[in-house]
Amino acid sequence: MNILITGATRPQSFKTLKAFEGDRVVMADYGDVPSFPSAKYSFISLGERNDDILAHNLLNACLDNDIDHLMPLYNFEIKAVAKAAVLFSEFNIEVLLPDIAVLSKYNRVYNPVTEHYVVYIKGKVLYSSEPWAPKQEDILSGAFYIRQENEEVITNLLTVY
Repeated sequence: MNILITGATRPQSFKTLKAFEGDRVVMADYGDVPSFPSAKYSFISLGERNDDILAHNLLNACLDNDIDHLMPLYNFEIKAVAKAAVLFSEFNIEVLLPDIAVLSKYNRVYNPVTEHYVVYIKGKVLYSSEPWAPKQEDILSGAFYIRQENEEVITNLLTVY
């Protein structure tokens, strides 16, 4: 798998790397990015942030870097990319986000009181920091903070601001 993860200058993006050991990972961010070499991932710049063309800019970055999975982590990217998921799929790029129809259920402002998280692709757990992570929920894709309240597992999209 070749995956592009945004928010490369934010620590939350590095949490997700555990899910993609053995895969080719491209860490991307807007503006200047680090340029040190790593065996586990590479860095690219997405240029200056332009909210009018976010999805188009990310699609070009994916195509230029032979990416087949995109995990946008910036909160300002989420809705634009979720709306454009069909366009990405036409280029054989899977967007790792909940479907736009259920996105609001998971994309809530959330300050994690816990660092428990899980990464899904189509409901399959790629990595979980906790053994009690639900194995499948609404056929989710993406990275999520998880916490238990009573007997229920609460799932919030992992985003950076």
